Amino acid sequence: MALSAGTVVGLLVGTAVVGGVAWYFTQPHPALAAPSLPPLPRFGKGPVATSGSPEALRWLDQNANPRGFASNQFSSIESAHDFVQRLYDRGAVKVRVGNVLGEDWRIQEEGGPYADTLLVTLPANSAKRADVLRVLQGREPSELRPYGSKNVLRAYWD
Repeated sequence: MALSAGTVVGLLVGTAVVGGVAWYFTQPHPALAAPSLPPLPRFGKGPVATSGSPEALRWLDQNANPRGFASNQFSSIESAHDFVQRLYDRGAVKVRVGNVLGEDWRIQEEGGPYADTLLVTLPANSAKRADVLRVLQGREPSELRPYGSKNVLRAYWD
């Protein structure tokens, strides 16, 4: 059976369109990528937020308090930084620090603010969501629950 030139062209164009659509949907979505931050000197450099919910890697990098995050769970600010980086590596869309305690006395005595909570925005991909959840559960937070929406989890260490 011979195909006409129009049929062959139609099949080729259809294959290209389907292939292009498949390629498009396999590419990472920019909104789901970990935020790119300008490089900072590591730990204790620059002004650190003492309130609100700042992005976690930047906050940890800037915090001069060596035990400034959930010190009952993380032995140092560096270990907390590595943990947050693992969350991003596993697919977390955004990780913010919550419950920042930035009293003047704390900053003077400890070198910076203290926090014990992460707010983790989960990816849309269910396998990546499960990976992020496993990483969080591996650190045994005192509380792990949705925060404001089903896409954000609040992890708190007592």
